[in-house]
Amino acid sequence: MNRLKSIECKAFPVLPNWFYINRVSISEALGILIKEFNTDKEGAKRKIKEWISKFPLAVIQYDAVCESYEEIARQANSRVIRKKGDNYKVGESDMRIIAGFLKEKVNIVHVRDKGFEETCKELGLKVIPTPKKDTDKESFIKKKFKRTY
Repeated sequence: MNRLKSIECKAFPVLPNWFYINRVSISEALGILIKEFNTDKEGAKRKIKEWISKFPLAVIQYDAVCESYEEIARQANSRVIRKKGDNYKVGESDMRIIAGFLKEKVNIVHVRDKGFEETCKELGLKVIPTPKKDTDKESFIKKKFKRTY
């Protein structure tokens, strides 16, 4: 529980009962570790397994139930686009992620993309934006890797 209290203090204003990660996000993380961090496939898989075991992550599996939720997410995103414009359109992988959240009844979502954020809000999910310091770190790392590779 100490690790969770540390997470609560550092990153979240409230401590969720569970952290969820979608299978789609795991695939994306695997690709990032391999392509941007020059990690071999087996090393990347080990790192992801380590993250999942280190934190209480429940992995959301995509299944037939998700398909109906995916349509609900698409409809919500269409409403957001009508209200706010085409810049708020989210991609197919994001639709799958949102569908997984709906399926598992996740009610707090950590976001960094405006279209994703507004779609989640449209569906009644509470959102916590990525802290600016974390998005700044991400931008710095991406720039550094672009210069290096």
